[in-house]
Amino acid sequence: MSAKSAGTLGRIFARILRFIQNRCMELLKFLWNILPLPLKNRLKKLKLLFNILFFNSQTSWYTGLTTATEPCNWLFSRGLKLAGPIFVVVVVLLVTIVLVVFFVCLLPQKFEESPGWALWHLFLGHYVTLNIGFNYFMALKTDPGTPPNSVPEVVSICKKCIAPKPPRTHHCDICKKCVLKMDHHCRILF
Repeated sequence: MSAKSAGTLGRIFARILRFIQNRCMELLKFLWNILPLPLKNRLKKLKLLFNILFFNSQTSWYTGLTTATEPCNWLFSRGLKLAGPIFVVVVVLLVTIVLVVFFVCLLPQKFEESPGWALWHLFLGHYVTLNIGFNYFMALKTDPGTPPNSVPEVVSICKKCIAPKPPRTHHCDICKKCVLKMDHHCRILF
């Protein structure tokens, strides 16, 4: 996205936000005049909340967009939490299917043709299977690391754990901590 289109999008979003603000304020003023006192107190709190959310000098179109998409991010992270065990089951099933096909279909046929090649394939198959299992297990159990206490280069602050975030650090909703170099982590492994 170019800077020009981002600026246009920001202006459109700001206009929409101002329109919503104006309509909500008109509705609040109308309700204020017709409601009894206990409800007026509630509306006063609602108006304060509305002002806190919308009348902030730091608010930009990006902040509004991020806030608006937060429920989608929450649903996506919960879906990933459920997808982890499904990925583990799929990996185990795929490896099992390959092994069954190898031992039931291919190995007996190769053994009839050439017992030497069959033994070689048997050895190589076991070696590859053990490597797959060992590497997958190590990927599941290896700690990805956390940011150090003294961070030399702070890019931002984590919204969830309120800690300094160096580059390439992300918060993991499953582990409930910030993770360094979250290229391969528990979201895709378990």
